[in-house]
Amino acid sequence: YRFKFVSCAPAASLALLSRLAKDSGDDAGQFHAQVKAHSQSVPREFGLFCRSLKLDASDSSDVAQAFDLLCRSDSFQFADTNETLNELHMWARWYVDGAPRAVIAALAELADISLRKTLTADAIWRHLQTIGLEPRQRPRDERIIPAVDQLRRRFAESLRHHLAAGELIPRPETQTILEKLKGGDTILVVHGPAGYGKSGVLFELARALDERQVPYLPFRFDSEPPEVTPRQYGEKCGLPESPSWCLSQIAGAQQGILILDQLDALRWTSGHAHQPMLACQEMIREAQRIGNVRVVVACRTFDLNNDPQIRTWKQANENEKKLDAIEVGDLPEGSVRQIVDSRAGEGAYDRMRPRERDLLRCVFNLTQWVELFGSPEAPTRFNTPSDLMRCFWENRRREVAQRGVDPDEVESLLNSLVDYMDGHGQVT
Repeated sequence: YRFKFVSCAPAASLALLSRLAKDSGDDAGQFHAQVKAHSQSVPREFGLFCRSLKLDASDSSDVAQAFDLLCRSDSFQFADTNETLNELHMWARWYVDGAPRAVIAALAELADISLRKTLTADAIWRHLQTIGLEPRQRPRDERIIPAVDQLRRRFAESLRHHLAAGELIPRPETQTILEKLKGGDTILVVHGPAGYGKSGVLFELARALDERQVPYLPFRFDSEPPEVTPRQYGEKCGLPESPSWCLSQIAGAQQGILILDQLDALRWTSGHAHQPMLACQEMIREAQRIGNVRVVVACRTFDLNNDPQIRTWKQANENEKKLDAIEVGDLPEGSVRQIVDSRAGEGAYDRMRPRERDLLRCVFNLTQWVELFGSPEAPTRFNTPSDLMRCFWENRRREVAQRGVDPDEVESLLNSLVDYMDGHGQVT
């Protein structure tokens, strides 16, 4: 047998004695000499270790027995934190059909009454079953694939109308993501300024995964924010289980990709409540633990670096080298030129001023320019994103008026909507 001492307090003396024993090879005499050559505290701790096992530290045969035990022993410091407790709850939900607190309490009770006894998996399950806690059955559920297909369609439809000029513009960032997904196990965070096409990159990624027949499961947190456990969130979205577990089931021996778009939208749910972000973190932790699921997350750069919850999550994963950031930049100039010239005529892009060309390399600005082109509000010159936005709203107000809607009613509706969002601290 091998032994591991688990405690929330550091077991420095045991760790030192164990290391000395392992560094001595198979020579108990050399180990004992090293112990005696150390400062007084080490021989004293070795003496305490021997006495606790009813061994004599001065007897060579007892020393050999203590040496053998130390060679087969390790210590592990258990972090007694909220994060560790959340992880325990996750594993309890994963394996046992019952309340996580009840599962953990039952296991703690079993440990207390089983000191100096060997616990087998069978004995643990028998103990849990005596109090009504059964293993979670995980047969292949026929509901998974139809539900996943529906979530993929919903994801694609929600993004299609955001594409610049209604076209999918190939992005180098998508290829970077695909390369990084080939190896490693880090979380990939796709970030960039608002309106630069992060969701479009994920749309292109989903298409590429489809073409490569790689299993994936996408979510948009602006329309479906998580507020509860991963299992409950999965059920809310039409899945029979948590998203990670369902994706793991359909992936099998392959690697599945969990896509989480609009992480920054969690800032604006339920008056900036903490629960949606905590629920999202639990989803990601569960995916990391499963083994055959990778996670791709999209978030605005500003929120990634400034929102307290998101920033803390990012830094913790960066410190453990579990996170890889991929920044979404300007659109490729050749793609923008092609879109502009296809509408305004050959050479139209080159006739624009440098400032205008730079602005149109942002997806949001390009989309507005395309929407306005050919209308009375189309700008002949523009210097800022606000110039395009002002023309866009003038266009929309004119079109609403042409449909017989009173302009005053439009303004009243917009003001009411803004007041509601401002008062409730959420955008949806």
